[in-house]
Order: sequence, then C-alpha cells, then structure tokens
Amino acid sequence: MLSQQPGLIDSLRANRCHDEMKYAILVVDDEFSGRTTLKILLEKHFWPHIETLAFSKSFEEAKLKIQTNQYDIIFLDINLKGISAFDLLTFIPLVTKVVFVTAYSEFMLQALRSKAFDYLVKPIKEEDLKECLLRIRRVVASGDGSLSLHIKQRGLTRIFKHADIIYIEGDGPYSTIHMKEENCITARTLKALLPDLGNGFVRIHKTYLVNRAHIKGFNKDKLILLNDKSLPVSRTGLKKLAE
Repeated sequence: MLSQQPGLIDSLRANRCHDEMKYAILVVDDEFSGRTTLKILLEKHFWPHIETLAFSKSFEEAKLKIQTNQYDIIFLDINLKGISAFDLLTFIPLVTKVVFVTAYSEFMLQALRSKAFDYLVKPIKEEDLKECLLRIRRVVASGDGSLSLHIKQRGLTRIFKHADIIYIEGDGPYSTIHMKEENCITARTLKALLPDLGNGFVRIHKTYLVNRAHIKGFNKDKLILLNDKSLPVSRTGLKKLAE
C-alpha cells in the first residue's frame, strides 16, 4: 500500500508539483515576425505551463526587463539591431534557462560554450521547440543538480544546492543561509541573492526568502516550514504566496 511507501509518495508528490509548475518566459527579438512566431508556438505547445509571457524588441528594453523581473526561460535572438545579445548574459541569473534563437548557425558553438541551455535555428521547427521545452521540464523535474548558489566565505567559494537551502534570513548587509545541517553567513543582501535563486524561492517578508519546496502551509500572519519552524509573513509576501 502507498501508506507503507513514503519514498514512493514523496516521488509522486514531486512529479505532480513539477507537472503543475508554470514558467515566466521572456522572448527577445528585434523582428516582429520573430516575436510573433514564438508567441504562437509557445501558446500552442506550452500554454498550460506558462505563468507569464513577455516580449522585448531591443537590447536596452530586454536589459531593463531582466534587471527588474525574474524569468525562468529567455528566448534570445543573437543579433539585436547590430548589438550582440551575448552581452545580455551578464545580466541573466544562472538559474534562468537561455535558449538562443537565430538564423545564423555559425554562432551555435559560441552559444553552447556560454550558459545557453539550447540553440534554435530560424525558421523555428515546431518539433525542435517542443523537444527544447520538454528537456527544460525534465531538467526541472529531476531537481537540476546544477542549480546552486555560490557564496564566497573566507577566501573560498562554497557551492550550495538550491534543494539544500530551507530559507535565507536577511540582516542589513548580511544574510544567513539556513540548511538542515548548517548555517552560512554571507555579506550579500536578500535583494542581491534573489536573482541567483529564481522562482523556486519566494520573499515572504523583508527579512526572509523561503524555498517553496520546504513550505508546509501559511495564513495571513505566518508561514510554517516542513520542519515546523514558523516565520512571519508580510502583506506583500502573502500576495506572492497566494499567487
């Protein structure tokens, strides 16, 4: 019986959660036809998994959106009116899946050597896009061991997997990363850490970032973690949790 197999139950729950996951997507292309084509294909093949779908038609517009919003997937045209889209990679968090889309196949090697997740050649084939999106979902469902937070501590760069982080507590210019086995203090603010964490974490209060996978429940006043620890929830945090 399932009640006697907690490992199986946890696995089923995890798969269900990943099946229900929705993605914030940004399409960056200076051509109207390019943006429209991706919009049509994404809505056709990925609509149940889309949380938000945004568009940018220039380097500067894309840079501003990336700096002010969090995206899970970015489809990025390489040539933006003569400006190389590779320069945008500096502003894109490591957790974001970057998929280059271009008519110039000679850039493929450079794209794959960067932090690109995939590379699609125009005109985009529906099967190629579907396979790309499926791989993204598989990577996320597997827990993506590559998702990690790099923290410099006493001259050493330490690597913490997102899955191991329960919550992060801010204290002015410092933050404490709380895990099952240890805590780690870093000279980075919550605001500075958030872009490297992605949508798997939610800011429930000005002082707390929480790993969604470790949330047991919440009400208008507090959030309860799986380890039964209670954390305060702000009005803005409650709205984010409700979403």
